[in-house]
Amino acid sequence: MKYQNFAIIFVVILLPISMVLSYYIQNQTDTLVLQTTYRTKLNDSTYDAIAAYQMNTLNTQRISGESVKSYVLASVNTFFTTLAANMGMSSAAKSRFMSYVPAILFTTYDGYYIYSPTKVAEVAINPNDGNAILTNEGSIVYISEDAPINFKAQESDLSTLTNDRNVTGNYTLNPDDAKLEYSYLLKPFIYYSAEYKETGKYDFVASYTLDNYVTLYGTREYTAKTDSSTLNGITRDFSKSGYLIDPDKITLTGEVLIKTVTRKNGESDAEPGSYEDIAASNASADSLSKNNVKYQKIDINNSNAYNYINYYYFNEDDSVQTYTNNGVTSYASRKKDGKNIRYQTGDEIIESTLDIEELLNVDNAKYSYLIEGGTYAPITVTYNGQLIEDREAKEYYIKAYFFSKWVQNNLSEVTAGSVNLRKDNQESNTFAYVSFENDDSKIFNIQSISENNPESEDSIFVDHKRNIIKNSIQYNLNTAISTYNANHGIAIEAQSVPYAYQLPVLSGADWDSILNNVTMVSFMQGIPCGNTTFNNYAVVKSDENNTEVSVDNLYFTANMDDSNSNYHKIDCAELNTPNSVYDSDLSAEFKYDAKKLNSKIDNNDNIICFYDDSTNTYYEVVEQDGEKSVGAAVSAAEAATRMWQASPGVYRSWIDATNGSELRYLYDHKNLGCYDCIISGIYTPAVKYYYGQLRRTYVEENGSLLIDISSNDDGTYLVYENGTKYEKTLSLDNSSFQISKEELNKRRKSLYTALGKYRNGIYKTNDYVNR
Repeated sequence: MKYQNFAIIFVVILLPISMVLSYYIQNQTDTLVLQTTYRTKLNDSTYDAIAAYQMNTLNTQRISGESVKSYVLASVNTFFTTLAANMGMSSAAKSRFMSYVPAILFTTYDGYYIYSPTKVAEVAINPNDGNAILTNEGSIVYISEDAPINFKAQESDLSTLTNDRNVTGNYTLNPDDAKLEYSYLLKPFIYYSAEYKETGKYDFVASYTLDNYVTLYGTREYTAKTDSSTLNGITRDFSKSGYLIDPDKITLTGEVLIKTVTRKNGESDAEPGSYEDIAASNASADSLSKNNVKYQKIDINNSNAYNYINYYYFNEDDSVQTYTNNGVTSYASRKKDGKNIRYQTGDEIIESTLDIEELLNVDNAKYSYLIEGGTYAPITVTYNGQLIEDREAKEYYIKAYFFSKWVQNNLSEVTAGSVNLRKDNQESNTFAYVSFENDDSKIFNIQSISENNPESEDSIFVDHKRNIIKNSIQYNLNTAISTYNANHGIAIEAQSVPYAYQLPVLSGADWDSILNNVTMVSFMQGIPCGNTTFNNYAVVKSDENNTEVSVDNLYFTANMDDSNSNYHKIDCAELNTPNSVYDSDLSAEFKYDAKKLNSKIDNNDNIICFYDDSTNTYYEVVEQDGEKSVGAAVSAAEAATRMWQASPGVYRSWIDATNGSELRYLYDHKNLGCYDCIISGIYTPAVKYYYGQLRRTYVEENGSLLIDISSNDDGTYLVYENGTKYEKTLSLDNSSFQISKEELNKRRKSLYTALGKYRNGIYKTNDYVNR
């Protein structure tokens, strides 16, 4: 064949093919580049949104009226604004991208929000000021479904609409008769909850959180007690909440203090009448007004202490004894409508006992009148073998102990298979992604059950809780996206049918982020992208907020006041000093270290002191060259002592003056973050939080990380991170590990103290629970 023939074949056949292939490859490359660009812009916008949430929760969460809902709305607005800017458009054009976002998920500490479009009645808008039009009686005026397409309220109609109660024509007062339009709304808050029901036994709801806090309310059938020593009684209707832990890991000693209730003169047992607090007859003249009543002691391990803290009614029904109070109601309860009622709530008993302990520690002689007879044994708390000394942490573990004992005594037989998954009165829920049918695991049987320690990430309780949360999120997300898909479609170029929205399959790593952290998940679907459409999602977790506490978002330092002492994570080998316990802070507080201090001033506008209500701490005023600044911290107990040691004109007003409201900020962190464990994240962990206990680690020659789970922390029993036992024999001693046993126990005490302190403080002081 001649060369000319080859040239003709090349020009006629091969050249067009190569050109088509070149065009196809270039088109595919352009599509991949565009997809990567969109993915980057989606991730960046989601990161900005979660950063806005973090900033809001840290800086404004105690302002009256603020709530998580407002922070989520602000974050969503940030997301769309940033997305529009990343796409090269102004924020005013962000509505162009909203239709490509079928849903946004925002998980919080105890529930989640879904932001998605829905059809709502179109409200008539005043063209002059952009506000909704109302009748004289305040009724909202809507655009009628019979109104012309794209009809808007006319200025000439306003006088009629605002004065005539019978709105007709293109307007209506009935939203059911109104024209529908799509509006992006934040759906009602959904709790992480599930109903447990077994006929003839129990029917209650459990609401979970990201950590081990749980709320339980409902009914439980019970039978009369035959053994007065047991504590398994319960009233039929109950509502309880608290932190769930293994109560056998906590050892309590000492006495709780119960307020004395004194009968009024002239009242008899037959006609109890009313009861009131009155001053104890032997109270000293300088007694604190809020403690102007005597207290009775009860050993904290006595069954009565359990009863007073956990039950509200005493002997509610004589035919069914919930328990006996052994004749101590004269100082612990009062009668009302023939029933013995606990005088203090369980939390109040624990809190007031610890408050009095602080006063007694300041000056035992001065406040000894609070205790009726003899000496008082302060409460000691030991958790996992570590003595807990911080006041807030002690309160956390005491409350958790009594709540967990109540759960163990009353709900330990509840099985995972009793979860009620019915939807719309159907016998089964076909939308359940995890089925609990025939699951007989006892999720609330927690005492001394190694595989069900509620503080372990691998426990039966935590696994069940995550499945409940996952079911709820997937069901409601799928419903939101499917509803949008069924009623609205985007006509994509070169396609004859609208685009179909659907919930994508999230990866296991993404679910780990969602189920363990405050998280934002943004979905973007249907954007034309080269020869395809862009469909993706972004998951960004927040570990720098103070609405949750976990091991991962706690930092520790040897001395918070020493600028040479860096912050470390609990597993960093560099965290090693002679201190008996480490100072701690939330990662959020390390990054945003401003404390809000309220100025306490007198009637002449003179600053008496500064007060931090999140820690109940007073700060003295330092004045230099006419400028007043924050001085040394003084505890509430120390402030109380000073109040009585000096003249009322000096220290009494120091506490009582509350008419100041000026907020100041105190930046008190001098410590930097460790480069290895906080900044770079490249380090070998010296310890691992394994099944609720801090354990030392050992690095095998091949680089594998082994965890020492031996009872004596001596390396006789090692496992891999996945729990597989290490079968070889090693001769290990203290020098084989990165830290000593003494250092390990110091870290344990520091970690358990920090977890208890911050969890107790956050739940009591944060206003974010106001939905």
